[in-house]
Amino acid sequence: MRRISLTKFSDIRIRTKLAIGFAAVFGVIAMVAGVGATAVLSVQSSAEEASANGQRLNALSLELQRHLANAQRDISEYQLSVRNTGPKVATEIYTIRVRNDLDAARAAMAQIIPMVSGTAEEARVVQMTNQIDRFEQEFERLAAAYDAYGTADTGFEGAFRTQMRAIEDGLAGKTGVEKASAAVLAAGRAADDYNARPAEATATRATVALAALKTEIDAAGGLKAEDKAALRTAAESAVASFAKVTEAQGMVLSSTTNFQSLVQGIGTTANRIGASGLDASKAAETDIKDTSESAIRTVLLYTVMGALLAALMVVVLTRTITGRIARLVEASNRMSLGELDVAIPVEGRDEVGQLAESLHRMQASLRAAIERLRARRAAA
Repeated sequence: MRRISLTKFSDIRIRTKLAIGFAAVFGVIAMVAGVGATAVLSVQSSAEEASANGQRLNALSLELQRHLANAQRDISEYQLSVRNTGPKVATEIYTIRVRNDLDAARAAMAQIIPMVSGTAEEARVVQMTNQIDRFEQEFERLAAAYDAYGTADTGFEGAFRTQMRAIEDGLAGKTGVEKASAAVLAAGRAADDYNARPAEATATRATVALAALKTEIDAAGGLKAEDKAALRTAAESAVASFAKVTEAQGMVLSSTTNFQSLVQGIGTTANRIGASGLDASKAAETDIKDTSESAIRTVLLYTVMGALLAALMVVVLTRTITGRIARLVEASNRMSLGELDVAIPVEGRDEVGQLAESLHRMQASLRAAIERLRARRAAA
């Protein structure tokens, strides 16, 4: 078996040369395609994952806001239910509903936390977790405030109403107590106004009216000393009961204000988390586009390089094969004209080299045949 020398190109068969050349060209193209495809698939995979995570983060943010909106709605319904069914029944019903809303929100947060771990959004998620805890604490505080507001001892239907009715009964049928009776009615209307529209202004008017009631009781001329003392005690009890009512209602108003602040803060934080997810998704899509364009440029570059390599190989093959064939054609033409001493170049061991060797042997055979013919003629 003939051993091919790797250091002498002319020793390699033409078929092998062509095979090597095309294999090299296709190899370059395959390498380019492989590199480009690998780069695109790698970046596209990671970018698609980032895009999916961003969209998932935005979806979880919307889910979180939905659960918190449900909690806010339930608290609004709870405040209305307190007036209709009383704080005890309303608290029993809506405590379960609000806690279910907050548990669902925490479940969404549990999925968000690992997605933003180590990112700039992690601090916002921690802030959101604290806000949800505060939200629950404020609801418990609100429920306690309503309970204090509506108990038999401090509610409007409890000690306050009892003392006000006792004052009205104590003044009934007596003369010289017209101003005190009018003061009782005024204080009752002011208290009812506060009960309907609890605010600092209505609380102040009711407090002033109750103070005026005590003054008018002291000034009433148609009362005995012991009756006046009893009515004054009842008035002071009514003032104390109203103070407890306003204190409890103040806690309700404070909790309501805190809820509004919390809801706004939670909504803002959730919107930022969702926006961050969308930004990540858009950035990932941009990465996919940029990487694809870069890969296309790389493939085109290497394709051009492959084409240039192919052209170079054509030039090399042309010069190494057709040039040698041309020299053999010239030698054979000269031999046909009788120049049997023309030099026949034998270059390499490929097909062209074998053809040169055949021509060289034929040249030697022709010279020998002519010498024999000349020898015969000379002998004749």
